[in-house]
Amino acid sequence: VLERGQTRQGYLGLMGQPVTLSAAQAASTGRESALLVVGVVPSSAAASAGVLVGDILLALDGTSTVSPDDLLDLLATQSVGRQATLKLLRGNTAVDMPVTIGERPAR
Repeated sequence: VLERGQTRQGYLGLMGQPVTLSAAQAASTGRESALLVVGVVPSSAAASAGVLVGDILLALDGTSTVSPDDLLDLLATQSVGRQATLKLLRGNTAVDMPVTIGERPAR
């Protein structure tokens, strides 16, 4: 979305790396891989939503995320300020977490 002559890109403020799920996690989610949260930017959309280091991100609004590139591509299609749902695995429990898409900081 263009605003003030600039493209506003969706942003969550988390860092992730691909992870292979355990047999129990795969059985409960129906997936073999996902994105392990290895960092959360303070005061970011992810932090405000309650995302924690160690959570496993399965999907954003039902679309699977298995790599950082998947997440970046998905966020590029999201409007800043839009309500979305993160599907996380916290421990062995699936959690649906509401999040407001933030704006990627200027580089």
